[in-house]
Amino acid sequence: MFCFERYGSRIKGKVFGLLFLGHQLGAFLTVQLGAWSFDATRSYQQTIVALVGITLCSAACSWFGLRRAGALPVEAAGQPQPVAASR
Repeated sequence: MFCFERYGSRIKGKVFGLLFLGHQLGAFLTVQLGAWSFDATRSYQQTIVALVGITLCSAACSWFGLRRAGALPVEAAGQPQPVAASR
């Protein structure tokens, strides 16, 4: 629930949907581009190096993107609040 803690409960559906979409597109493209690269070079080395670079770049973008004003920490207003029992 790292994403839920980072982005809050108000936009959790949008965040998880975008993460899942990105994950699925990345999985599809990685397989296709890896196969093309292997056919062209008879090696997976370029593909692995490219994926490591993309992963590091994505991690840096995510980290610095979360540093913008208001993104860290999650605001208390976005968290569920207990309701007082009525008599």
